[in-house]
Amino acid sequence: MAIRNLRSEAKIPPSEKIVVYRNSDPRVSDVAASTAAIASLARISLFENRAQFPATNSPTAVVGDARIMLYKEVDPAAERERLQKEVARLESQIAQTEGKLGNESFVQRAPVKVVEEFRVRLGEFRSTLAKLKEQQQKLTPRE
Repeated sequence: MAIRNLRSEAKIPPSEKIVVYRNSDPRVSDVAASTAAIASLARISLFENRAQFPATNSPTAVVGDARIMLYKEVDPAAERERLQKEVARLESQIAQTEGKLGNESFVQRAPVKVVEEFRVRLGEFRSTLAKLKEQQQKLTPRE
């Protein structure tokens, strides 16, 4: 499940084989017990135990007593462009949602459940936007 979530976060299609690293004691880890099955189900080309992860901005997750990391070489320029498009889309959705919630007539007439759904959605949009901007910062060339 963690690998699937990391794939989704990194926008890596399920059909694409990837490399995953883990850092844990391979004799004790929950992950180690089913490495072959996980590798097959998650479409992983390599599932390698490492004490140190490579220095990248790849997404990581905690699974049991282990940390796992997807490793995929990314073209920084293409990734910056993809992130910028996603940021623009989210900013548009945030503006639309804020517009609806800022419309007193809408808030008064709409069912409470609908208004609450818009507020939850707005929070999710903002959270996702913050994550994307953090990723953009990591990809910004240092001068």
